[in-house]
Amino acid sequence: MFILIEARSSDTIRGMKLQFSLTTLLVYMTVLAVVCAASVAIPIRAVVQGPVFLIPKPVYESTEISRSPTVAETLRRIAIWSPAAIAGTLAGMWLVRRVKSRRHTVADRIE
Repeated sequence: MFILIEARSSDTIRGMKLQFSLTTLLVYMTVLAVVCAASVAIPIRAVVQGPVFLIPKPVYESTEISRSPTVAETLRRIAIWSPAAIAGTLAGMWLVRRVKSRRHTVADRIE
């Protein structure tokens, strides 16, 4: 299903139409929802090093901790991974359309 929107401005080229698919929009929104959910769900792992005081001298020990990401860390993850996810989705959809069109072209030549 395509929605056609015709521009009615004197500044635009006459007959220029914006065309997009609601299916494509739904796919992109789903990919962004997955990125947002993963950004919130994946914990932050950190190694904390600190002294454990023993007599006669302190011994340093490292401990691995796991915690939920803060809002700033979640936004950073979304900012980093959203463009990559959209680019990957765009490439995948382009590849599927290209393979489909080649399949139809080959089928037309055979008949």
